Amino acid sequence: MVFPLPLLTFLMATIAAVLIWRLDFGLTVARNLSAAINQSKGMNVSQYVNGFRLAHAATLLRETQLSVTEIAALSGFLSRSNFYREFQRSYGQSPVTYRQGPSE
Repeated sequence: MVFPLPLLTFLMATIAAVLIWRLDFGLTVARNLSAAINQSKGMNVSQYVNGFRLAHAATLLRETQLSVTEIAALSGFLSRSNFYREFQRSYGQSPVTYRQGPSE
């Protein structure tokens, strides 16, 4: 199907306007969500999401025999070193020590 140039120009401009509006709307929602998390939880979005990821990892460490590398990946961490660093910061011990449980 071939559209006349004025109609094609109109359609392209309309599509561009809709895409820009959706992008702006999405950014506004993201900013509002970020501000709400910051205000209610006292942390930024990354810290908030990391808390869920680390809690998931802690559960997997206690309840499965998956390797730490597999658990890191399943919990959304892109690198093992970042996972270890964040886990240590949050739980005060390495994932391996956490998995072993309290020492007797």
